[in-house]
Amino acid sequence: SPITSPVNPVELPSIADQGGARLAFDAVTFHYPSRPDQPALKDINFVVEPGQTVAIVGPSGAGKTTLFQLILRLYDTQEGQIFLQGIPLKSLDLNRLRENMTIVPQEPVIFSTNALENIRYGRPSATEAEVFAAAKAANAHEFIEKLPEGYQTFLGERGVRLSGGQRQRIVIARAILKNPPLLLLDEATSALDSESERLVQEALDSAMRNRTTLNMMEIHTIQAAIDALQNKKISAVELAQVFLARMTSPRGQNLNAFLAINEEVTLNQAKSADLRLSQGLAPLLTGVPIAHKDVFVTQDWPTTAASKILQDYQSPFDATVVENAQAAGVVCLGKTNMDEFAMGSTNENSAFGPSLNPWNTQKVSGGSSGGSASCVAAGLALAATGTDTGGSIRQPASLCGITGLKPTYGLVSRYGMIAYASSLDQAGPMARTAQDCGILLNALAGHDNKDATSIAHAKEDYTRYLSQPWQTDNPVQMPLKGLRVGVPKEFFGEGLDAGVQQVIENALQNIQALGASCVSVSLPKTELSIPVYYVLAPAEASSNLSRYDGVRYGFRADIGPKGNLNDLYTQTRSQGFGEEVKRRILTGTYVLSHGYYDAYYLQAQKIRRIIAEDFQRAFEVCDVLMGPVSPTVAWGLGEKTSDPISMYLADIYTLSVNLAGLPAMSVPCGFSQDLPVGLQLIGNYFSESRLLQVAHTYQQHSNWHLQQAMAW
Repeated sequence: SPITSPVNPVELPSIADQGGARLAFDAVTFHYPSRPDQPALKDINFVVEPGQTVAIVGPSGAGKTTLFQLILRLYDTQEGQIFLQGIPLKSLDLNRLRENMTIVPQEPVIFSTNALENIRYGRPSATEAEVFAAAKAANAHEFIEKLPEGYQTFLGERGVRLSGGQRQRIVIARAILKNPPLLLLDEATSALDSESERLVQEALDSAMRNRTTLNMMEIHTIQAAIDALQNKKISAVELAQVFLARMTSPRGQNLNAFLAINEEVTLNQAKSADLRLSQGLAPLLTGVPIAHKDVFVTQDWPTTAASKILQDYQSPFDATVVENAQAAGVVCLGKTNMDEFAMGSTNENSAFGPSLNPWNTQKVSGGSSGGSASCVAAGLALAATGTDTGGSIRQPASLCGITGLKPTYGLVSRYGMIAYASSLDQAGPMARTAQDCGILLNALAGHDNKDATSIAHAKEDYTRYLSQPWQTDNPVQMPLKGLRVGVPKEFFGEGLDAGVQQVIENALQNIQALGASCVSVSLPKTELSIPVYYVLAPAEASSNLSRYDGVRYGFRADIGPKGNLNDLYTQTRSQGFGEEVKRRILTGTYVLSHGYYDAYYLQAQKIRRIIAEDFQRAFEVCDVLMGPVSPTVAWGLGEKTSDPISMYLADIYTLSVNLAGLPAMSVPCGFSQDLPVGLQLIGNYFSESRLLQVAHTYQQHSNWHLQQAMAW
């Protein structure tokens, strides 16, 4: 039945001079009408005294939003009562009830008017002086004054001219001006960088003064987890338990994103994290739960590279990526699914079945890091490690709607990472936001003496530019002024889906609206990247995979009493490797064979050098390149498995980056056919900090990275 005011409402006494309102939940049980057998809340009891601030912490699906909906009387409880100042909410006039509270949402509502009227909406009768005072209390006055027309500046539809932090401070100023006794904060800082978060938090401190506050905090980013753990709003064990419950739930298991889970090890790591947090000896990522791609060897979980030939293999040591993550304090949730030996673009080449796309489980998750992308997009982990040999971080990140970063070749150690193509393989982070990727990259990157390809690059903070404009004197509405964006014309030709092209062009227009300039550039050898890659990568794979023979470790075929050593090799490799792996081993062996080495392999190496030179010419006229990651959105399971060439063509925009060894990212930028689209950002060598800066600035002015594939 519709929510209405009672016929004879009880008068709510004035609360203005009491320093806040008293709110109480008494044995509240509630289920949504569409799910009558699944309680969203069950037997909830708590009291918030006037002036108190209470944090409601947890991941999505824990019932936090439901609490707010009940307080606002968008729904009524089936059992129990909610009281405001000792009066049941159902006894109060709806308008009178809602006049006494204000909600500050995660996605701020900005009206299509000027800054002054946007704040004045909180109390339409307020004077300009009162609006200015509210803006100052919300840390908004200074940036508003710097706008072209100050408080009279038109903010555009939904405030597109402002950053996320600026929009949030406008909304907080509106709440301060309204001055309600009850303040509801709905993840008000969850999508902000650290500097914006500091300013917003200061504004919230002003807004919470002398009023009752319920602060809902959802943990779906690394930064949010760090804040909650360090401020003791949740324990590492509690956080790990939430994600383990999701991973092992029917919906979580249906995605097939994980190949190995060890709850005992995960919870022991979380307990150790809580101990370090209590002692004040905790590195930044202590207690943050992430997953590792099953290409990194681990002592506590089997490592299979999604291949039958390594089924149940237990490594005696951890990969450097795993060691570095542990040293930073992370809690490992498990090992993620992938294409066998990282060979594939769909995750369908896994010996243990494909990982599914959480946006549509009839679609592929991408490859080869599809399990990592799927688990992050589905909310099964805050972040995951991946590897990128020809697009295997960026492409699944694009298809699953998350952020993924392939670093400069050699920046992150390959030691303990099962090799596919050694001159192309590179590990990197996958997460919801650019900020999270930067935080995780800080932990993963660094020189490693155990890896001959590791580069002794100076240690740096990859998040240091996140709160800064591209140029220090840029106006607040134009944070990317001075950024030169190169748009490769070869990325917008035949084969690019019209819907994807439209989304990418819209994203480029938004980048330009933030002050960047776009220039057309040419990467003339783009079309050759596919044949070059599929000569060089299989050649290296045929050598790297020769070690899997059934003698030293892994699967061993039963050759019977009459079999010889050659039979063991042949049958083990025939039975242990999947079709795509065998196809690439044969291709690699062929191009390295006598009579073909010069014609294929050496020729491909020459073109590889030319491809790298093409990029350097482009960077003479631009700072970053932008275009699509994939020519299409995620396609259907089984749609391309019978046509390997069609599958290979899906990597047309990513392969050349690996051949050149450059850093690149995929950033969510929209949807086509109800599926995510990723914007590719390509930088020059060791420009990860600047790439993250551009990506983060874009994310501060968009919300595509906040979209959730699955609600919990």
